[in-house]
Amino acid sequence: MKKWLCLLLAGILLLCCAACEREPFSSRESSPPSSSLPDLGKTEFTTSYGAYTYTVISTQEADTFQSTKILTITDKASGKTIQTLRFSENEWFTKDPLYLMDVTFDGNVDLLVPFSRPASGAFFQAYVWDAENGQYRYIPSFENLPNIALDTANGTLLSHRTASKITSYSMYTYRLETKEFISRRSLYWEPQENQQSLLVTETAYTADGAEEQVRQFSVSATATGVDKTDTQMAPYFNSDSVWDLDSEKWNNTVIPDSALRY
Repeated sequence: MKKWLCLLLAGILLLCCAACEREPFSSRESSPPSSSLPDLGKTEFTTSYGAYTYTVISTQEADTFQSTKILTITDKASGKTIQTLRFSENEWFTKDPLYLMDVTFDGNVDLLVPFSRPASGAFFQAYVWDAENGQYRYIPSFENLPNIALDTANGTLLSHRTASKITSYSMYTYRLETKEFISRRSLYWEPQENQQSLLVTETAYTADGAEEQVRQFSVSATATGVDKTDTQMAPYFNSDSVWDLDSEKWNNTVIPDSALRY
């Protein structure tokens, strides 16, 4: 009898020890498997231009798992960090997270970062090289310009889009004094109440932003848009006009379609 009792007690003791060594169920369930943990600090893009190296690291916030990209600009010769920029609210609709391009026509490379892409076009943020401070300066006005194309011959940025039945064409330049991109000319048309005609408005702007209406007239609407054969509208499509709306210059965007993610 004593032998049987001893064996029973030994068995109970072994079961208790095993239970103590096992991790509590609630603790195991609260930790995700290692394969689902975020990949922190992954180098996504790197390139060099002139004296600097540009590196973009993709990371995630530990508490919210929000995707964030960090751009670090370093001096190639010394390895010194020149500037660090963080992006957390951008829509990454391009194959690369960063593009280097001179959008101020001053001979210095600027930074274009994908910002948003609604149905009417692609919008980018611009960081313009500030030679006085030796860093890049964020220019808020640029992210309001859709489908930007460079007119290098005239040192002008071209922008156009169609949204809510309104078509607009605009020309912009960078004003160093105010550190912003300003409109120089605009042309747009929108449906009138009868929906059979379009109201066309051409506007010019002074260097200080003062607005002056150049022309305003009505033309017939067609299935594809404005009637190009209208005697008032036709000059805007001529190759010798400042607008030349049929020119490929409006479609040669700074970031080509081949660089976009569909």
